[in-house]
Amino acid sequence: MPHLVNKDFIKLIADGSNYLAWAMDVKIMLLANDFINAINEPNPEAPVSEAAKLTTLHFLRYYLHSNLKNEFAME
Repeated sequence: MPHLVNKDFIKLIADGSNYLAWAMDVKIMLLANDFINAINEPNPEAPVSEAAKLTTLHFLRYYLHSNLKNEFAME
């Protein structure tokens, strides 16, 4: 598997002001690495492995502002 976490784009800012650009970048990166199914609607005919889910979660958390990571952890 290629090295997934690198600085290809900026993190999501805590106030969300760069959300649209960030979301587009995330979607492109997940599509390119074939992890988009981990965040799509579940498909019983094509289940997503736990490894793919965890890799996707790790990737998404990497590109969050630290304040948002803390909020996420509290949930």
